[in-house]
Amino acid sequence: MAFIQLDYLNAIAQAKKLETAADRCGEALKIIQNQAGSSEQFWQGNSGKAMRAKMTETASQLSAAQSELSAVAAAIRRVAEELKEADTGLATLFRR
Repeated sequence: MAFIQLDYLNAIAQAKKLETAADRCGEALKIIQNQAGSSEQFWQGNSGKAMRAKMTETASQLSAAQSELSAVAAAIRRVAEELKEADTGLATLFRR
């Protein structure tokens, strides 16, 4: 019989790193949105429009990355916690 070993604490720590990365995406997103809003007074014409279009595209990508990172982190955390709980429950049964 084969056994799967999972380091629950490491999995949860990795999920935390992903959550931190998602938070950083959110911070960068806010900065880009603020700068895009104030850029019209400094950048006008075609170059300003091109820059704002790129900022909008980047903001969209950051938002998508933030959502994906948060979802993956939540899934990893949920699975690690569920497996740990099941493993603990089974260990208790075997000790009886």
